[in-house]
Amino acid sequence: MIPVPMEPRPYDGRDRNAPAVKPLDITEPEGKNYTITGDTIHWQNWDFHLRLNSRVGPILSTVTYNDNGTNAR
Repeated sequence: MIPVPMEPRPYDGRDRNAPAVKPLDITEPEGKNYTITGDTIHWQNWDFHLRLNSRVGPILSTVTYNDNGTNAR
């Protein structure tokens, strides 16, 4: 159990002493090989809808694969 502090304090983490986060650099020197249209991602022969849920995390739905002109779900 964590005791509730009696004095007022911010609950957004401003009062925590966390180590500095190192930068993350993502590069695609030859360009990207995917497209995003709204919430749908098109990558190689795949199409899928991506939704981020605060409780369970990323959710993939309506996943299809184009197999020589035939969309498989």
